[in-house]
Amino acid sequence: MKKLYTILVALLMTATTFAQAPEKMSYQAVIRNSSDALVANQAVGMRISILQTTANGTAVYVETQTPTTNINGLVSIEIGNGTPVTGTFAGIDWATGPYFIKTETDPTGSTTYTITGTSQLMSVPYALYAKYSGNSTPTTPNLESVLSENNSANNQQIKDLQDPTEAQDAVTLSVLLEKISALQYQIDVLQSATGTGTVTDQDGNSYIYLTYGDQVWTVENAEMVTYRDGTPIPEVTDQTEWSNLTTGAWAYHDNDPTKPRLYNWYAVMGIHDTDPNTPDKEFAPEGWHVPTDTEWTTLENHLIASGYNYDGTPTENKIAKAMASTTGWINSTIAGAPGNDQSLNNSSGFNAFPEGYRFNDGSFLSEGNVAFFWSSTENNSDLAWFRYLFYDYSSLDRSLNGKRFGFSVRFVRD
Repeated sequence: MKKLYTILVALLMTATTFAQAPEKMSYQAVIRNSSDALVANQAVGMRISILQTTANGTAVYVETQTPTTNINGLVSIEIGNGTPVTGTFAGIDWATGPYFIKTETDPTGSTTYTITGTSQLMSVPYALYAKYSGNSTPTTPNLESVLSENNSANNQQIKDLQDPTEAQDAVTLSVLLEKISALQYQIDVLQSATGTGTVTDQDGNSYIYLTYGDQVWTVENAEMVTYRDGTPIPEVTDQTEWSNLTTGAWAYHDNDPTKPRLYNWYAVMGIHDTDPNTPDKEFAPEGWHVPTDTEWTTLENHLIASGYNYDGTPTENKIAKAMASTTGWINSTIAGAPGNDQSLNNSSGFNAFPEGYRFNDGSFLSEGNVAFFWSSTENNSDLAWFRYLFYDYSSLDRSLNGKRFGFSVRFVRD
């Protein structure tokens, strides 16, 4: 479910005796997508309705707008300046309320409104109310008297506030964003100090990362369906089509959306078309990349030297159990193998799950048996290096396979 986070704001206008009442109200909201990521610098479609008497009452005025969010996902509009659909904003008699504001939003900029919110106007912009009240006596609106009636600002604004200086002062949006930025910096510093945190990809998926020596690795598998610049990575379900690919693609294991995504090597390298003169895309999130064969070796050596061999020895490669997830593996009687007493797995936190793979002919194999991970290093025009854990082996192993194979992918920080 997509979410709309609305900034609570109070009344926006003042009136001067005999001056013409402004025919608009300001409204702000922060737009987030289904993954809770900000929809930044993007046009969104909005339909605004003024409802009379109840939250499901008659719409006395309806308009549409297509504003653009800012870098913080904030959209700012003036109700009354849109394209009218029903009624006129100037014709609303604010003295005959109560009134409700209903907002409907399409984060894609179209008119398929998937986000809806309705809230009561507990107080009406003074100048708009005065237009119908007939009051000709000069008045300065008193916010204290409004608040003393337990009214709500209800999606409207107080404009031009000074920055707060005392503990009980109202806070402006700019000050709030500044405080949030400072807090995020502190969080980043703490995460860096502890060696753990999360990174979000271009599609809004978040991945936990851990530090291993001088490297920082994601410990969850890639799930994006676009390259870094937003270019789609096609899903290919057909077996024959997969077997003939020379460009990037992904598929769910068994073409089952409840299972993880597998990628061919072309996707990992950002090869999105057959033109050799076209620059390749970036697969990993900003600041990250798919590990090279050498970086996999560095991780392997670090885990061995750090005591992650199942038998505690500092030599040879016996780290499979420390890297494997605690569930999902076929049972094994081999000491140190991921399938042997799985509750003792994953002491390193790498959490490799046996998702199986897609063969170069397009068939799906070995779910529960193996966890395969691509490197970005090719051997020749047909083959590339990868690492794998097998349910019955105690080691993290290295091998070559065809670039059409569908494997899991992890990231290393730049």
